[in-house]
Amino acid sequence: MIFLKHDNRVAELTEHFGLPALNTQKFMRKGLKATLDEYLSPEMLDTMKATYRQRHAEYVAALAAHGLEVDTIVPDEPQPVPAVDRQGHLGAIRSQKAPEEALPEGLWPTTTLTPSYAMRRLHPEDARELVVTFEGAGQALDRKDPLRPGFGERFLIKSGYAVLSVLPHQQNWYRPLDLEQYFRAPETRAWMAGFDKVHVLGSGMGAFGAMAFADLIGAENVVALQPITTLAEDLIPGEIRFPAARKLDWSGAYRDACAGCDKAARIYAIHGDHPLDLAHVARLQDALGARLISAELSHDSKRPVTPLLRAKRCLPRTALTCLRGGDTAALEQVLGALVQHKTPAE
Repeated sequence: MIFLKHDNRVAELTEHFGLPALNTQKFMRKGLKATLDEYLSPEMLDTMKATYRQRHAEYVAALAAHGLEVDTIVPDEPQPVPAVDRQGHLGAIRSQKAPEEALPEGLWPTTTLTPSYAMRRLHPEDARELVVTFEGAGQALDRKDPLRPGFGERFLIKSGYAVLSVLPHQQNWYRPLDLEQYFRAPETRAWMAGFDKVHVLGSGMGAFGAMAFADLIGAENVVALQPITTLAEDLIPGEIRFPAARKLDWSGAYRDACAGCDKAARIYAIHGDHPLDLAHVARLQDALGARLISAELSHDSKRPVTPLLRAKRCLPRTALTCLRGGDTAALEQVLGALVQHKTPAE
């Protein structure tokens, strides 16, 4: 079905649910075949389904906050059906779609929604350590899909870790503090306390989130790929690479990642040789001292750190070396020729 819309009310409803819709004039210009090919393409339908799942989950969460439960009518064929979190005020989605190819059989993600984030849990029964991953600011991410996998999720699960992925609904740089509310919730604290160790991992925007919330989470190892310590103008006035993000509210709590990992045993910073990258690492060095283990990558392209590690097929090994508490020599061995070795004069 494709909706032909004539007024704002229909436009608002179809856009809210991601339903295929265009106005009559556009339909007449495109013709039937072109309209069907574009508006009923697999990509458009996948987007519509992801949007509907998110809207349904938001509806369930809103009612759950008032003690009301949604009784979903399940069709004959299995479909992804959100389930209400009976423990509290946040809605949860338990994915019932076919398991992702990379996930072990029988392992199902559970996603809890807050106003600004989707919190995706994967907990293998035998996992004794948890990695909390923070999503980066990638432009290609479908942030409308609350069931998307988190950063590093697949290789972490394969390596025996449990994973809690923090998935922002937009590039908010982890400023909305309903994230703090989630991490302080008794149910979250009790679940995380069941692990022997907890670590954090992130890249760019995600590295900021990982470092800023490391102490609140109780992280032992902090892995920050291309670390950004803050975008507050009074703390790092020369950082001009993220103009939209600098306009966010950088006052209040968790504004400076350097203050967020006072208790972590080790903080790993894998960074590039851009002067602004070095400025953030210098702030970390001043704040953390010997607990900071850093590696500067030397490369000819302007490719950011994480895409470079992916291209060289060493992202999982790099992250795992850090999560397991490797020293500088172990990290440099994994990175190999990517590491820039400076002379004393430099």
